[in-house]
Amino acid sequence: MLKFRITREDIAAVDIRFELGTGLISFVCEGVVTLGDLQRAQAEAERLVNGRSIRAMLIDARRSSPGYAPGQLIEPMSAILEDLMIRRCAFVTARGRDDILDVIETVSLPYAVRVRAFENDVEARAWLLG
Repeated sequence: MLKFRITREDIAAVDIRFELGTGLISFVCEGVVTLGDLQRAQAEAERLVNGRSIRAMLIDARRSSPGYAPGQLIEPMSAILEDLMIRRCAFVTARGRDDILDVIETVSLPYAVRVRAFENDVEARAWLLG
Protein backbone atom coordinates (compact mmCIF):
# COMPACT_ATOMS: atom_id res chain seq x y z
CA MET A 1 0.00 0.00 0.00
CA LEU A 2 1.25 3.46 -0.89
CA LYS A 3 0.22 6.36 1.37
CA PHE A 4 0.46 10.13 1.42
CA ARG A 5 -0.96 12.53 3.98
CA ILE A 6 -1.70 16.14 3.15
CA THR A 7 -1.47 18.21 6.31
CA ARG A 8 -2.17 21.81 7.07
CA GLU A 9 -1.30 23.40 10.43
CA ASP A 10 -0.59 19.94 11.90
CA ILE A 11 -4.11 18.75 11.08
CA ALA A 12 -4.58 15.98 8.55
CA ALA A 13 -6.77 17.27 5.75
CA VAL A 14 -6.61 14.42 3.21
CA ASP A 15 -5.13 10.95 3.68
CA ILE A 16 -4.50 9.25 0.32
CA ARG A 17 -4.04 5.48 0.10
CA PHE A 18 -3.40 3.40 -3.00
CA GLU A 19 -3.70 -0.38 -2.66
CA LEU A 20 -1.49 -1.98 -5.28
CA GLY A 21 -3.18 -5.39 -5.09
CA THR A 22 -6.76 -4.18 -5.48
CA GLY A 23 -6.20 -1.03 -7.55
CA LEU A 24 -8.27 0.99 -5.07
CA ILE A 25 -7.37 4.60 -4.35
CA SER A 26 -8.91 6.16 -1.24
CA PHE A 27 -9.21 9.76 -0.09
CA VAL A 28 -10.08 10.06 3.61
CA CYS A 29 -10.88 13.66 4.48
CA GLU A 30 -10.72 15.18 7.96
CA GLY A 31 -11.58 18.65 9.20
CA VAL A 32 -12.24 21.52 6.85
CA VAL A 33 -10.93 20.58 3.40
CA THR A 34 -10.03 23.54 1.20
CA LEU A 35 -9.80 23.88 -2.55
CA GLY A 36 -6.00 23.90 -2.18
CA ASP A 37 -6.19 20.59 -0.29
CA LEU A 38 -8.23 19.10 -3.15
CA GLN A 39 -5.73 20.30 -5.74
CA ARG A 40 -2.79 18.87 -3.75
CA ALA A 41 -4.68 15.58 -3.28
CA GLN A 42 -5.25 15.33 -7.04
CA ALA A 43 -1.55 15.94 -7.77
CA GLU A 44 -0.37 13.49 -5.09
CA ALA A 45 -2.81 10.81 -6.27
CA GLU A 46 -1.35 11.01 -9.76
CA ARG A 47 2.17 10.79 -8.30
CA LEU A 48 1.29 7.78 -6.12
CA VAL A 49 -0.40 5.90 -8.94
CA ASN A 50 2.41 6.68 -11.40
CA GLY A 51 0.78 4.94 -14.38
CA ARG A 52 -0.47 1.89 -12.46
CA SER A 53 -3.95 0.53 -13.13
CA ILE A 54 -6.74 1.98 -10.99
CA ARG A 55 -9.90 -0.01 -10.45
CA ALA A 56 -11.93 2.29 -8.22
CA MET A 57 -11.92 5.33 -5.97
CA LEU A 58 -13.32 5.77 -2.48
CA ILE A 59 -13.93 9.25 -1.06
CA ASP A 60 -14.64 9.18 2.69
CA ALA A 61 -15.89 12.59 3.80
CA ARG A 62 -17.60 11.58 7.06
CA ARG A 63 -15.16 13.46 9.29
CA SER A 64 -14.86 16.54 7.12
CA SER A 65 -16.64 19.59 5.86
CA PRO A 66 -15.98 21.46 2.63
CA GLY A 67 -14.09 24.74 2.79
CA TYR A 68 -15.04 25.41 -0.83
CA ALA A 69 -18.17 25.88 -2.92
CA PRO A 70 -19.41 22.61 -4.47
CA GLY A 71 -18.78 23.96 -7.98
CA GLN A 72 -15.07 24.30 -7.15
CA LEU A 73 -14.91 20.50 -6.94
CA ILE A 74 -15.45 20.17 -10.70
CA GLU A 75 -11.89 20.86 -11.88
CA PRO A 76 -9.93 18.62 -9.46
CA MET A 77 -12.52 15.83 -9.74
CA SER A 78 -12.44 15.99 -13.55
CA ALA A 79 -8.64 15.83 -13.52
CA ILE A 80 -8.62 12.75 -11.29
CA LEU A 81 -11.22 10.94 -13.38
CA GLU A 82 -9.50 11.79 -16.65
CA ASP A 83 -5.94 11.05 -15.54
CA LEU A 84 -6.59 7.91 -13.50
CA MET A 85 -9.33 6.40 -15.70
CA ILE A 86 -11.44 5.24 -12.75
CA ARG A 87 -14.59 3.21 -13.48
CA ARG A 88 -16.28 3.22 -10.05
CA CYS A 89 -16.44 5.85 -7.32
CA ALA A 90 -17.96 5.49 -3.85
CA PHE A 91 -18.72 8.58 -1.79
CA VAL A 92 -18.98 7.80 1.94
CA THR A 93 -20.65 10.50 3.98
CA ALA A 94 -23.32 11.33 6.49
CA ARG A 95 -26.66 12.47 5.12
CA GLY A 96 -26.92 16.09 4.04
CA ARG A 97 -23.98 16.25 1.63
CA ASP A 98 -26.13 15.94 -1.48
CA ASP A 99 -24.65 19.09 -3.03
CA ILE A 100 -21.22 17.51 -3.25
CA LEU A 101 -22.61 14.14 -4.35
CA ASP A 102 -24.51 15.92 -7.14
CA VAL A 103 -21.26 17.50 -8.38
CA ILE A 104 -19.40 14.16 -8.26
CA GLU A 105 -22.20 12.44 -10.20
CA THR A 106 -22.35 15.23 -12.80
CA VAL A 107 -18.59 15.31 -13.32
CA SER A 108 -18.49 11.50 -13.58
CA LEU A 109 -21.05 11.21 -16.40
CA PRO A 110 -18.73 12.10 -19.34
CA TYR A 111 -16.15 9.59 -18.06
CA ALA A 112 -18.68 6.74 -17.69
CA VAL A 113 -17.84 6.38 -14.00
CA ARG A 114 -20.44 4.66 -11.84
CA VAL A 115 -20.99 6.64 -8.63
CA ARG A 116 -22.79 5.53 -5.50
CA ALA A 117 -23.20 7.08 -2.04
CA PHE A 118 -22.75 5.12 1.19
CA GLU A 119 -22.85 5.82 4.91
CA ASN A 120 -20.47 2.94 5.65
CA ASP A 121 -16.96 2.42 4.25
CA VAL A 122 -17.16 -1.39 4.47
CA GLU A 123 -20.21 -1.49 2.18
CA ALA A 124 -18.60 1.06 -0.14
CA ARG A 125 -15.44 -1.00 -0.42
CA ALA A 126 -17.40 -4.19 -1.10
CA TRP A 127 -19.32 -2.46 -3.91
CA LEU A 128 -16.14 -1.00 -5.42
CA LEU A 129 -14.26 -4.29 -5.46
CA GLY A 130 -17.21 -6.61 -6.03
